[in-house]
Amino acid sequence: MFEMIGDFFSKKVAEMCRSGLENIFNNINLTAQNIGKELGTNPSEYNSAIFSVLERLSETVILPIAGMILTVVIIINLFNSVLDERERKDPFELYIKFFLKTVIAILLTTNAFKITNYILDMGQGIVNKAIQVLNNDRVINLSQNLDSFQSFLETLSFGKVILIGLTLIITYIIIWIIYILSYVVILGRFIEIFMRISLSPLAFSTFFSREFNGIGFNFIKGMVAITIQAFLIMVVIGLYKGMLVNLVVDISTEESLNLFLVQILATSITLIFSLFQTNRIANSIFNAN
Repeated sequence: MFEMIGDFFSKKVAEMCRSGLENIFNNINLTAQNIGKELGTNPSEYNSAIFSVLERLSETVILPIAGMILTVVIIINLFNSVLDERERKDPFELYIKFFLKTVIAILLTTNAFKITNYILDMGQGIVNKAIQVLNNDRVINLSQNLDSFQSFLETLSFGKVILIGLTLIITYIIIWIIYILSYVVILGRFIEIFMRISLSPLAFSTFFSREFNGIGFNFIKGMVAITIQAFLIMVVIGLYKGMLVNLVVDISTEESLNLFLVQILATSITLIFSLFQTNRIANSIFNAN
C-alpha cells in the first residue's frame, strides 16, 4: 500500500521535474530573445529622449570645449611646421599638408557625434547577425530527451526525486538571476555608450596632435570594443544554451543524473561571471582602455 502511494507521488513529482526542466529551457530561450532584442537596438532607438538631450549637450557644451582644444592643437601643429620648414626644401608642400590636416580635424571634431554613431551602426550589423543565429528557437528542442528524463526519474525513489526537484528550483532561480544580471550588464553598456558619444568631440579634437593623438585612437578602439561586447554577450548566452542541451542528452544512470545536476548549476554560475567579463575581453582584444 505504502509502496503504491510512494510510486504515485514519485511519478507526479517526476512529471513536475520534467515540466520544470522544460520551463528552464523555455526561459533560457526567452531570456536569449529578450537580451538579443535589447542588444539589437541602436542607442538612438534605445531611449530617443535621452539620446536627443545628449546630442544637444554634446553640441552646445562639449563641442565648444573641443573647439578650444582643437585651436591649441592647430597652433602647436603650426609651430611644429615652422620649425620643420628650416629642414625642408619645399615649404609649400608642408603648408598644404598642414592646411588639409586642419580642415580634416575641424570636420572630424564638428561631426564627432554623428561619426561615433556611424561606428556604432556598423558594429550593430555584426551583432544583429549573431542575434539571428543564436536566437534560433530550434537550438533547444528536447521533447524526446525530456521524456527519457521523466521515465528515468520514475524509476527512482521518492526522496531522490524530491532532491532533484529542489535542484531544478534552484536552477530556475539562477536563470532569473542571470536575466537580471544580463539586463544590468546591458544597461551599463548603454550608459557607457551614451557617455562616450556625448564626449566624442573632445576625443576627435586630438587626432592630429602628436602629443595627444593616442586619446582619439583609443576612443575609437573603445567604441569598437563596446560594440563587440554585445556580440560576446550573445556568444556567452548561445554557449550556455548549447551546454545545457548537451548536459541533458544522456541521463540513464544515477551517476549521470548527479553529474547533470552539478554541471547545470556550475554552468549557470559560470555564465554569471562570464557576463561581467565581456567588457574586459572586448577591450583587451582591441587594446582599449
